[in-house]
Amino acid sequence: MTFLLLFLALGARAETSCLARVAEEITSLRAAFPRLAGHNLVLETFDSGDSFFMARPRYAWRAPKDRIYAVFVNKKLCQDPPPPDAEKAILAHELAHIEAYTEMGRMDLLGLGWAYAARPGGKTVEAFEKAADDAAVKRGFAEGLARYREWLYLHVSPAAAARKKIIYRTPDELRGSASMGKR
Repeated sequence: MTFLLLFLALGARAETSCLARVAEEITSLRAAFPRLAGHNLVLETFDSGDSFFMARPRYAWRAPKDRIYAVFVNKKLCQDPPPPDAEKAILAHELAHIEAYTEMGRMDLLGLGWAYAARPGGKTVEAFEKAADDAAVKRGFAEGLARYREWLYLHVSPAAAARKKIIYRTPDELRGSASMGKR
């Protein structure tokens, strides 16, 4: 996997250190996502009140190997990060999204982008997010992902937490999936 480290709007030394840590975690997850080998990944920052990580394809009209896939990290994360296992698990969730993007054609990506823009709480978005959760669970990140969600619910508004409990697997669902050997 080619991993390009791109820091946009670099700020203080602490933020740089935080982003370097996230980049190292993504690199360490490489073995769990062998289908990402040869794909270009970048790390970027963003500002949000209710999201801390995102993954998006760049240049969606290109062939999958020619696209750039961005993992976005909220700058606020550097001030109050989740537990290390939780952070690694949510990064596995984001890499699962990227893995899915590498298998999607242009029109599929366009349709998914439209679903996120037009109906961010709709069934298409819910299915895509839960599939990424399932992929992370399958790779052994159920407990870390549950801990991330618990941390997240404390760091977003009650309304945002309620939406996230519908779109993503809840901590109880994640722990139940892991204990029963489900995906």
